[in-house]
Amino acid sequence: VLYELHIGSFNSPGGTGKGTFLSAIDKLDELADLGVNAIELMPVNQFGTTHGWGYNPQEYFAPHAAFGTPDDLRMLVDAAHDKGIAVLLDVVFNHYTGWDKAPLRCFDAPCKQGTYGTYFFEDAAYKTTPWGPRPDFAKKEVADYFVDNVFSWVSEYRIDGFRWDSVSNVRAVDGKGTVPGGVDLIKRGNQETRKALSSALIIAEDLKGNPDVTKSEVAGGLGFDAQWEGAFFYPLANVLVGESDATRDLGEVQNALLSTYNADPFQRLLFTENHDTVGNGSARLPSRMDPANPGSW
Repeated sequence: VLYELHIGSFNSPGGTGKGTFLSAIDKLDELADLGVNAIELMPVNQFGTTHGWGYNPQEYFAPHAAFGTPDDLRMLVDAAHDKGIAVLLDVVFNHYTGWDKAPLRCFDAPCKQGTYGTYFFEDAAYKTTPWGPRPDFAKKEVADYFVDNVFSWVSEYRIDGFRWDSVSNVRAVDGKGTVPGGVDLIKRGNQETRKALSSALIIAEDLKGNPDVTKSEVAGGLGFDAQWEGAFFYPLANVLVGESDATRDLGEVQNALLSTYNADPFQRLLFTENHDTVGNGSARLPSRMDPANPGSW
């Protein structure tokens, strides 16, 4: 039972959005009481705003200063482990922050709009994503940087695994074709993670319904343990928010429940909500069911 946890808002003093690694510790007992046995931290590496979701990465090896110190993060991980809760980390390798003056973009470039520097693709077919420039995975030094990053989180902070953001933009361009070096980076990252921690749980957010994402590397896949399953969320949400039984198709629920990848039901991570489905112009499911009174039956 996995809980997606945003440090800034999870246990925020007075609803300020200024939660920290240490304030999160105070709520771990409530998660344990719910039956949660793994938390997935939304990105906590240093990102480009003081408060935010974390999907605008800047400094991959540094915990976000507004959330606390490196030792504060270690304390959170240790406290979760003491309660039998594993800690996974959301990592964003598919793109870099869109801010022109971000550190890696200024490392050897003139820090002006449209220039990216040596860490990023120059080829127009791969250089951009909707969220910022795409790192050049085909360069060994760039791939090494990200492989070292997953090793660092596991070895320095005792992280138990990862959720890779938008794998469909690492291996491909929004799931189409291939991005040079992308597949090799994914395989190396997963191998390094398991080398550092054999019990690691590694999850992909790909959302393209591709069984190869969670197929073993021996069988020609990318080697993730599980992937976020949009084919569960969307039909289930459609049924739940229907205004009457006449608008509901329980066959959609049946199909959503019984689908698998590679004949393994545990290769799907099932959710009814996440930060994207709620935060990008939508609402929590109870509010979608009854906007006037979300607390009603």
